[in-house]
Amino acid sequence: MNFAIRLTLAIALLVISIATLVGCLIADMEGGPSWLHALTWTGGALTATGVSLIRLAVNNRVTPVTPAAQHRTRS
Repeated sequence: MNFAIRLTLAIALLVISIATLVGCLIADMEGGPSWLHALTWTGGALTATGVSLIRLAVNNRVTPVTPAAQHRTRS
């Protein structure tokens, strides 16, 4: 999978998880059912996963090697 796809999937997961967190927190503060607390924890876990995936995508991206950089590494 290339960098753009990995980054897009990580950002999509992060947006979905933040939307889940916000929706569950608002419903929980308005007196929603107790099982919403489990969804809040799930949203938090998805947020951490999204941040980790963004970090991994950026750290593992492949950058093209220029001829000047190849010449420096051959010495």
